[in-house]
Amino acid sequence: MTDLLNYYSIRQLPSKTVQNLNRLVILSSPNRKRPVIFDMASKTIRPPKTITARLINLVDSEGKMRIVLDAGGSDSFASICLFDRVGGAIQICSQPNGALVIGIAKKRSQAVFALGPKGDSLLSLTDRKGRLGARIESSSKSGEHNVLLFKKGQICWSALRSKPAKRVAR
Repeated sequence: MTDLLNYYSIRQLPSKTVQNLNRLVILSSPNRKRPVIFDMASKTIRPPKTITARLINLVDSEGKMRIVLDAGGSDSFASICLFDRVGGAIQICSQPNGALVIGIAKKRSQAVFALGPKGDSLLSLTDRKGRLGARIESSSKSGEHNVLLFKKGQICWSALRSKPAKRVAR
């Protein structure tokens, strides 16, 4: 970081600086339109490389899959998936029907948040055994909102609400 002061004044220091183990620092600042990479070993600045691909798999030093970037094919399914070292994952995807989904999974537990193409939404949680625990959903077509709580995978409480009541002016 002190080597950067030789190249930039204090006011020019980037708003974001990330240093990784390969002695590279990625810089981005308000006065720069594109980030640059500063190689601390050779003390050179270079623009980042651009990679164009439909699928990129990133593995860690042990060869385990850690990140998948999938732009999809003709079905319009695109996703980013991050894997931890012990079987958990988070996935962000756009589905062919226009829905956007974020899913987090660890062993059998899951949390899913989805937004449908017409404004429907859903939040679903499961327990350690993979059984439903809670579900919150809204339907843009019917205007209904529903909250469901589960015990051992069975509905134990439900609240269904139709279109919201009009607010009274105060």
